Amino acid sequence: TLSCFALVLMMIHVLQTKRVLPSLQDLAVDLEQPPHDILGRDCRYCTDPAAIAAAVQRCPNALQFDKPSSLGAFLVAFFRYFARDYRGGTLTIR
Repeated sequence: TLSCFALVLMMIHVLQTKRVLPSLQDLAVDLEQPPHDILGRDCRYCTDPAAIAAAVQRCPNALQFDKPSSLGAFLVAFFRYFARDYRGGTLTIR
């Protein structure tokens, strides 16, 4: 069975794919924050609440899921993505 953690990662992945949530790693690069290498991988991410809030406001679909009825729409989008659109491979959230 899938753990709650795995489901949360899957939800974040879908929301970033649908451009509802911003990528905190891309935001850190845009803000020219210094790289944070761990085992040769750049693991920097933005931790500035004001910059994150501004990035959320700039997401084109951020307001798409802001109503109670949107929860059902998100659930349909979630299952549609993993049943039809997802092509396999490792999931990444940024």
